[in-house]
Amino acid sequence: MTRLATIFKSRLSCSAFFYLWFVSQINAQDTASWLSKEITMDGLPSEWKDADLKKDSKAGHLYCIANDSSILYIGLLLKDEILKTKFSNAGFSIFLNSEGKEKRSFSVDFPLPDAEYDIASDPARLMDLKRIQYMGMLHANQYRLSGFNGGNGKQNTSDENKNGVQLALGITDSAFLFYEVKIPLPAIFKQMTSFKEISQQNIAVCFSFNAMTKPSGQSSQSSSSAVPPGPVSGRGGRGGTQPDPQNSGFPARGNAGQDFGQMENLFHSSKTWKTVSLAKPL
Repeated sequence: MTRLATIFKSRLSCSAFFYLWFVSQINAQDTASWLSKEITMDGLPSEWKDADLKKDSKAGHLYCIANDSSILYIGLLLKDEILKTKFSNAGFSIFLNSEGKEKRSFSVDFPLPDAEYDIASDPARLMDLKRIQYMGMLHANQYRLSGFNGGNGKQNTSDENKNGVQLALGITDSAFLFYEVKIPLPAIFKQMTSFKEISQQNIAVCFSFNAMTKPSGQSSQSSSSAVPPGPVSGRGGRGGTQPDPQNSGFPARGNAGQDFGQMENLFHSSKTWKTVSLAKPL
């Protein structure tokens, strides 16, 4: 084989490899689920049965991204005790980009970090992850928007938002946290007026878990084996309706089974971007 033929064959192989990689990236892209009926923001996952629930392999949460001709819906289901604790105490954000880029253009921050229940000043609170979750939900009454045309900044969950953004937080019968967000598509695609135009675009969605502040001088090992007192829980509604500690849904053994490595994850943040193509009518 001549040197020219060898070079040509090598370049052809590289081109084929790049093409297969490029196609695999396209195929790996998420596609939103089409919803024919508007979802009521009540913190309950029952209306999401037609949405495609997926698991994020990096952070471990389950999520749904869906849309109809006017609204983008995002659902988050948390089963893991560490994720539920980080979510309810350190706070959580959804970042959006209407051009499909991994760059924050819009954000919905909820729940906001619970300064009144800061474990950094009281390491003993790590003994009871259930109590941390309960206190976080108890104070989950405000959220923050940024990047929208109006109504940015802190909002009360009980007030109507100028952008039409709505959210709800609840607890399922299996003691999982379920968070749902409703965002009108025109609030994200500001220059587009018709769904036909909007549906041609990809949207990037990021799930961002904040890290809890690690108590100085506190060993995670010592708190990982602790078993907290009785469980606390309840069902949530819009904006995190108060859990009822007398009507428990949480398992009775809070930190039992949480090893050192798992507890250490409380103090690490995570961000996962998903590029999503909007669904079209079925």
